[in-house]
Amino acid sequence: MQQLNMPRTSSRNQLRTALNQFTQPPKEFRTMLLDLNALVVTPEGKPFEPPQTLAKTLSGFLSQDSKGDAMKCWEWSKTLITTGILDLDNSDTEMLKGLIKDNERMAILVKGPLLIAIKEAEAKK
Repeated sequence: MQQLNMPRTSSRNQLRTALNQFTQPPKEFRTMLLDLNALVVTPEGKPFEPPQTLAKTLSGFLSQDSKGDAMKCWEWSKTLITTGILDLDNSDTEMLKGLIKDNERMAILVKGPLLIAIKEAEAKK
């Protein structure tokens, strides 16, 4: 009986890497998961009382804002309340960043952590 020669581990990893290039969508088409379950904190790093997550805070602003895609903002608002995590593509990400930056009622104390969370999620994508 003839025995198959299995490639060494490094060769397997190289093969896996090469196959992933063909099975993974290009980076510009991948979605990212934006987890906003972190607490809103003071500049000293202490949570506000009562504790409030970035997800619930953003949900409130999205549901009360009059700009942007109303249906998308409403769906995001509901998702943020239930899971705290949004699945965004590039155009959604840009739209959300614009809504956050252009919102005049949102304090820098909230805008900063939200934009940082988006930047970190983009880096992981």
